[in-house]
Amino acid sequence: MRSLCSVVFIFIFFALSLTAQTDWDFGGDLDILYGGFLREPQAVSASEVRFSPLWEGYGGPLFIKAELQGEYDLLVPEDSHVTLGDVFLEYSGASFDIRAGRQVISWGKADGIQITDILCPRDYRGDVQPVSGIKLRQFGISYTAEAVWIPLFSPSELPEDENDPYYSLYFPGEADHEVDEGNRPDKLSESEWAAHLSFFLPFMDLSFSCFSGWEDDAVFISELDGSMVRLTPEYYRIIMGGVDMAVPVRAILLRGEGALIGGERFEYSNGSGYGEETQILVLAGLDWNPSGGWTLTAQYYEDIILSSNDTYTRNLREPACTLNVSKTLFCEIVTVTLSSMVHLVDGDSASSFETEWDISDGFHGTLGCDLYLPGPTGDGAFGSMEEISALWIRGSISF
Repeated sequence: MRSLCSVVFIFIFFALSLTAQTDWDFGGDLDILYGGFLREPQAVSASEVRFSPLWEGYGGPLFIKAELQGEYDLLVPEDSHVTLGDVFLEYSGASFDIRAGRQVISWGKADGIQITDILCPRDYRGDVQPVSGIKLRQFGISYTAEAVWIPLFSPSELPEDENDPYYSLYFPGEADHEVDEGNRPDKLSESEWAAHLSFFLPFMDLSFSCFSGWEDDAVFISELDGSMVRLTPEYYRIIMGGVDMAVPVRAILLRGEGALIGGERFEYSNGSGYGEETQILVLAGLDWNPSGGWTLTAQYYEDIILSSNDTYTRNLREPACTLNVSKTLFCEIVTVTLSSMVHLVDGDSASSFETEWDISDGFHGTLGCDLYLPGPTGDGAFGSMEEISALWIRGSISF
């Protein structure tokens, strides 16, 4: 079914693009990234080149976008690839539009945290992956309604090569691992559905969202096969209902977001499997833009399992807070940014320091450092990532 849908979409895409009177624009990005681990400065953490050409076409009510994403990884050449990015066809009417194809759908008001924004999976490096589906939007004077159908499931991408620095985070231990296909959904009856309703009121923005589909991150069932550990991913369905809001108060924007997710799986601490529970995610935050090129964003976040069964590998309640501070310098040529997230139970943290320099139009360079630290009461999720703390430099060209 997946191959058939892909062939049908590509045929419709090019048929419409050829028959319409379309004006085409070409652009894209070229990124070069190099980094080294803080613990072992002689060890390379990243060495890759990314090239993303982009075509956009405009013809009457039609808008066409086609993007390729190519990556050459000098550290793990086997991971080098060329994939499709956003590839969709959009028709716009007087009070509605409909978009079909690969697209990124983003909801919610949280900054860097997924609460209601769960339609698109993230890969193991945190990059957003498009989903293949159809989105219908209807516009009113003070509202927007969206309906989404995703017939082709896209799971989160995991590292596949043991030389990848992220590999040991997902597949710890000395034994070799082999990942099977598992029960990856591939039927039309297993489609995902979502809806989003936004109101734009004089004093606030308010949105409601719902989702019925598959959790992007599978749980893995392990089985020892000789000297090899065979891992079988098991995907499961979840349902989500959420709300988000934004309220401006003078120079400050107050934000809130929450979601109730049913059917989530959590691993038992004794290794006997996974339990099904309901999860609550809640966030409150503020954005402040004072004068002088300063920007500040602060958030408080709660992740709660609605259960009295405290036998999971994670805590039933995991509060966290985030802080992002940035300052522009030298007539906005240089931007310095500090962002950090701290888990309040174990005290583990993830911090990022970046200095970005706009060298010329379309060309900028960034020097950054990603630092993961364990907490005083336990390693926590970020403490287990301490070994991949790294210093890096990136050059980017947009054309």
